[in-house]
Amino acid sequence: MKAIKTTLSAGVLAALLFASCGNSTNSSQSATGPSLEKFTNDKTAVKQQLFLRIVDESQTDSSHIYVAKSVFEQDTVGLQVEVLKNIKPGVNGQGRPVEDGFVRGALKLSSIGAESDALVKSLATIFGSQSSGAFSSAVIEPTVFSSNTIEVDLTKKSTYSFKLFFDNSIGEPAEVFVTLDLYKRSFEIGEKDASYRAQFLSALEGK
Repeated sequence: MKAIKTTLSAGVLAALLFASCGNSTNSSQSATGPSLEKFTNDKTAVKQQLFLRIVDESQTDSSHIYVAKSVFEQDTVGLQVEVLKNIKPGVNGQGRPVEDGFVRGALKLSSIGAESDALVKSLATIFGSQSSGAFSSAVIEPTVFSSNTIEVDLTKKSTYSFKLFFDNSIGEPAEVFVTLDLYKRSFEIGEKDASYRAQFLSALEGK
């Protein structure tokens, strides 16, 4: 955790910048539900910005559960994202990270079946990596830093940004930025840099 915190200050600004940038996408309109956009607009980009459309939502006493999907080439890809209610702000009024901003499992990722396996395969293609082609059968619980200056309120149409740290068997925790946009109903993943690709893919495979 100490290593995570020492790299955080620079990451806070980057996360806030990522949250302010939309992912312009081409839509594929469905007659039976929300349109699905492209998973990535440029699979050769040095830093990937990955887009998934929220197509379903449910609640528990403590969380909101979102199913998010998009399209990569000819395949529908997707996953389930569970977000705890009332996540505390991780950034104070002076723009500095605070201790309470770190919460393990504040966001949880899990498989929705074949479409999650397709997501792993798509990432392997984009990253040029070897892969088992299967999403983890266990729930993935990264350490989450809230890059927000306010408490997360999932009942309102707002945009929230986070930095996620994924444990894996390859090396140091994989770092990615995510944005939950409840205005346009999307879950977006942004790379910090390409050096974490193998670790991120390993984490999603449950390795």
